[in-house]
Amino acid sequence: MESISRADAHTTLATLHESAEESALLLIGEHGSGKSHLLAAAHAMPTAPTVLVRVHPEEWRFPLSGFASLFAALRQDPSSEPHRYFALRSEDPDALFAAGYDLLSLIRGLDLPPTVALIDDLDRMDSASRAVLGTIASHLAGTSLWIVATATEFEPTEATPGFEPTQLLPFTADEIVEITMKDRDLDEPTVCILAKYAGGNPRVLEEQIARLQDDQLHGKASVLLPPRATRTIEEVTAKALGNVGPAGREILQLAALAPLCHTGALSQALPDAADDIEDLIDAGLLSRRGPYLTFTDQRLRSRFYWDQGSKARRQHHAALAEVCHLYDQHLATWHESSTARGPQSVDELLSAAISLVDEARIGAAVEFAERALNRAEHVESHAGLLIRLCNHLLRDGHLILADRYSARARAETTAPEQSMDILNIRLMARLFHKKHLVDDELSTLADLHAPANREGACSMICLGAAFRAERWETEEARRLVDHGLLLAEGVSEPTRLKLLAMRDIVDGMEGTAITEAPPTADLDDSLTADTDLLLLRARALTAREAYTDARQLLTVVHNRPASRNGLRHDLATYGTIHNEINATEYRLARAAIDTWQGRAPSLTRGTSAFAYAKAWYAYSLGQEEEADHLIDRCIELAALEASQALRARAMALRGTLRLLNGDAEAAVMELRQVSAASTKFRNPSLLRHWADYTEACVQTGRVQEAAATVTALERRLSSHRSRWGDLALLRCRGLVDTGQPSLALLDSAVKEFGRDELPYELGRTLRCLAIRQEELGMTVESRRTRMLAAAAFETAGADAWAVRTGQAPPAPATAATGTNGAPVLEQLSDDERDVAVRVVQGLRNREIAQELFVSVRTVELRLTHIYRSLGVHSRAQLVAVLTGANAPDAGAPPNAAPPPA
Repeated sequence: MESISRADAHTTLATLHESAEESALLLIGEHGSGKSHLLAAAHAMPTAPTVLVRVHPEEWRFPLSGFASLFAALRQDPSSEPHRYFALRSEDPDALFAAGYDLLSLIRGLDLPPTVALIDDLDRMDSASRAVLGTIASHLAGTSLWIVATATEFEPTEATPGFEPTQLLPFTADEIVEITMKDRDLDEPTVCILAKYAGGNPRVLEEQIARLQDDQLHGKASVLLPPRATRTIEEVTAKALGNVGPAGREILQLAALAPLCHTGALSQALPDAADDIEDLIDAGLLSRRGPYLTFTDQRLRSRFYWDQGSKARRQHHAALAEVCHLYDQHLATWHESSTARGPQSVDELLSAAISLVDEARIGAAVEFAERALNRAEHVESHAGLLIRLCNHLLRDGHLILADRYSARARAETTAPEQSMDILNIRLMARLFHKKHLVDDELSTLADLHAPANREGACSMICLGAAFRAERWETEEARRLVDHGLLLAEGVSEPTRLKLLAMRDIVDGMEGTAITEAPPTADLDDSLTADTDLLLLRARALTAREAYTDARQLLTVVHNRPASRNGLRHDLATYGTIHNEINATEYRLARAAIDTWQGRAPSLTRGTSAFAYAKAWYAYSLGQEEEADHLIDRCIELAALEASQALRARAMALRGTLRLLNGDAEAAVMELRQVSAASTKFRNPSLLRHWADYTEACVQTGRVQEAAATVTALERRLSSHRSRWGDLALLRCRGLVDTGQPSLALLDSAVKEFGRDELPYELGRTLRCLAIRQEELGMTVESRRTRMLAAAAFETAGADAWAVRTGQAPPAPATAATGTNGAPVLEQLSDDERDVAVRVVQGLRNREIAQELFVSVRTVELRLTHIYRSLGVHSRAQLVAVLTGANAPDAGAPPNAAPPPA
């Protein structure tokens, strides 16, 4: 049985009616997993007519009652009495088969438009209706009907024939947190912790949250882990529980008592359990990592933990505590803490939590920390250990957890030095996650705590300045840096150098003193320097357009043993993405984004920066639909984060995307807005939209607007120097000029590029030169220039631009209906061509995806773009256009072909 994610299922339902053949899909997911919500969302989509049928559980005793409900929904005539058609004399297989054909004829007689029927809870429908629908689903051709049904569970012997069964993957923990947090005042760290125990089931998480007290809901008290079993947990674990024998139950009862179970300790407690343990692992109930066992499904652990009773648990804890001393002291501490309380057990639990973070066992570390805080009478008495725990969590990128435990450590009686440490932890966690900062509050706190902890105060100021710089708020960043330098008397040399590096970043972003040597360039040895200092230095070098030097420093950080994982690694990857995009090394940037997305770092997940990186990735490959969607998401998130910089960058990216796809008119509209937003960002190399804006204006005949753009760029570059700006200005001057003089200007712009310098920008300049040569009738020279431009794009890894540039200029319109379809195919990218050819061969979307080694969603997106490019509305029309059979009138549809190049 195939599996499908929620996002892919949503896309599949939205485009199902575009399939060449009618089909029936069965989505299987456990109780409470959101199947009904998925169908309701599909029903609300305006893409195609849909009908939604919810099975009434009390009607299962009446044969064909379920099909009657479906037929009534399809007919949409409440005054009719369709039940008179559905008298069933027998439920023998032959009679049901015949009834299926009779009812199929009724459906064909409705002459439906393309319609998607959504049936919720097919497994609760009467057996006769399921059998009839199975027959109908196998013969849907000619009905204009697609069927999508959901079911909680189907045994292989009960699977409804005709339906293609697909398992719905559970939600990720992040997805159900987002669903649960939406429009609700809940403590996010608490919800995130509980989400790990919900098994991807949003209803389980809702039930767990409903049991929390107010102080737990708002993060002021610890939570009990594992959570108590809920009604939904009992339902979804019933089958697994029923398959476990007495020996297996005894093992699982002991394993459930701790977040980890040492196999040696378990074998000591149950000497004859080795084979049964292996059977449980083979059955998928337990997982082994090294010498430790954990539950594969934490919901099953909740069942075994809470079903034992308090007295039985205490006895088992005592027995395991004794044997765990021989194997794992942390687990011995855990089991002893179930019977002992007091400061000593709290400190031991927190120390164990710190060690578990170092071992990358975050779930176990959280349980130890929550139990410690639950037993602590005065949390501030353990502030030192909590600060250590938070620092270790920060180092590994667990910002939400660091924020939670630093908040619990804060109290009036905490020592001043510790107060500064707590403030820094909370600031870092909130900046990366919440994107919120008040400069005056930051400066006041730094002044307040500087006498007791000057290092901490300067570090906090530096962190705030880095946050402002990443948002291109350079004036605010400079004020913070100057304040930090005033407080820096007597601090360590690394801290002073970090502040100077921050000043260098601001200088580079403002385009000032660009020719001066960086004040922190004389690092003794980049291999031994402070990691955070190297990250700041690399960011400064990127801002100064020294991309090769920045790349070297970031490589050093990536390969340090202490930063191969966690926060510093993620920050280095984030810096690499910025550096390579600015250096126009698209291939290197995509590799960094692949690493970033694969890790899903907590410092960027769900932020506008993350959405922008994914949108840029899709744009660089020419995936217009996906890029557009992600740009919308980026703009939405940037508004929530009050990030004008990312909003402007996303809009500029959309303008470039419009140019890529030949819609210069739309590009002008987008880039006008970017120019209006750019007044806040005086350095023109930040947004880099100027050359695109000029090119779009020239393509649409707005010569005066293009000239005004060039004048504005010249004015800004006079006070904000930039190598990118100088090269872009040369291209813009060539674009606004005409005739032979423009060729000389564009040719000189090409020659200005150094070896391996900004290859994408070189490709764009060569492409503009080729266009101008074509306009002046220089066909041979244009073809040569076009090849050089395509080579530059390929060097950069700008695949979409390389494809557009490498194509020949559009053929005359009369060639659009050639019998071999080749002129039409030339209007498509290579990826789109691969899909189109296989459509002509008669392959379905899933088969095309398997042949091209891509997802079904990718095929659907490419097919949608092909339809739009060629002006067709169905698979049949596409095949006709490509084969020349009954093709539309000659002539390419608007916006179908790339711009003249």
